[in-house]
Amino acid sequence: MTMTTKDRDRMLEGIAKRALDIPTLTARKSDSLDFHEVSVWGLLEALRLAYSAGYEQAITDRDANTAPPAGICPRCGEDDIDTA
Repeated sequence: MTMTTKDRDRMLEGIAKRALDIPTLTARKSDSLDFHEVSVWGLLEALRLAYSAGYEQAITDRDANTAPPAGICPRCGEDDIDTA
């Protein structure tokens, strides 16, 4: 199932908290709250986590789109499930 925008944003905010120590990605209209200094290793970790999350979502979506419909045998494609 494709990730919703809300789920994606929640996942990205979690990465920002974990890798960059940024408490929220919500704009708070204050330079001291909205701009952050980050280390290159923190940025690298955040990018790696985001890449991995996207990769995992692509695999999940691919598998969901290639699964046979309910009641269809995944081995032979007929509409009666093989018992052997």
